[in-house]
Amino acid sequence: MGGKAVSRSDVRISEVLSNLSLWTPMDRFLKKILEGAMRLFDSFEYGAIFLKGCDRSYSFVYSGLEKPNLKGLEMPRSIVSVFQGENVPEGLRSARLETVLIISIHTEKATKGALILGSAKKLEVTEDEIVLARAFSRFASMFVTMKMSQERERRYQKGVIMAMTNLMEMRDPYTVGHSGRVAKLSAEIAKAMRLPRGEIDKIYWASIVHDIGKMGVPESVLMKPGKLTQEERDLIKLHPVFSEEAISRFEWLEEIRPLVRHHHEWYSGKGYPDGLRRENIPLGARVIAVADSFDAMTSDRAYRKSLGFERALKELYDWAGEQFDPYVVRKALGVLKKKKLA
Repeated sequence: MGGKAVSRSDVRISEVLSNLSLWTPMDRFLKKILEGAMRLFDSFEYGAIFLKGCDRSYSFVYSGLEKPNLKGLEMPRSIVSVFQGENVPEGLRSARLETVLIISIHTEKATKGALILGSAKKLEVTEDEIVLARAFSRFASMFVTMKMSQERERRYQKGVIMAMTNLMEMRDPYTVGHSGRVAKLSAEIAKAMRLPRGEIDKIYWASIVHDIGKMGVPESVLMKPGKLTQEERDLIKLHPVFSEEAISRFEWLEEIRPLVRHHHEWYSGKGYPDGLRRENIPLGARVIAVADSFDAMTSDRAYRKSLGFERALKELYDWAGEQFDPYVVRKALGVLKKKKLA
């Protein structure tokens, strides 16, 4: 291998891991770490990474070879281990690897997994590359520790958020299940738009909490069967702001705050709370606006009965370019028509 991976100034650990985001799902998160390692240690043709979860399950990502058999593979005792020939671990021998470099992934308390790089050739692993591998282990372990900590905190906070959402919907029997339906439809529209999985997750969770600010609106206004006064309408229009404020204490929801705040903006700029228009409205908010409106139109409310499926579709079509993003509407209509036929 020589010192090639170390000497190339255009490839550094910070650069190959710079595109990691804690919003990225765990499998893709690990894949990006693996891809970064294979860029640094480019003499190795094969790579795999695994992470042991709290429930003793494993997360696998691999490249260039079949899924490795890790049953007999013990967690690495050293930060970096090199194996060659007959010393290659048994679970990796089926891949006919001659050289294997194992880089541990660990927290402060324990080794949680490993990055495995392999080659069908006998390679000379230099001391410089061992030093680089140890540094990569520190970086990768730091990112994985942050991701695992965030996952644990998210599981707890998701429970809190769902409880808050359920409590909000209990105040208004007409909206029970509304947030869940909007979240599901928003995610389906986002998938039809071929958005990245991380963006779909953001849109899903923004949809779950988009109306949570209605907790700050009196029931007498929310449940009013007749026409609202101007003062009451102004109060209703503040609920996206209240929703944004409600989730501001959750750090992992920081990136979805704009989606929550702006889900009632209009494509023409006549919406609220900030009068944004067209592409100035976050794309996720434009998706939620369509899903939210469709579910509202097809549900009974205190002030009117459901418009029905076909009428709601027509409303989306008629208001494309004014209230809704035309592209989002087009994708939404495709999704909704398929759902009707299913």
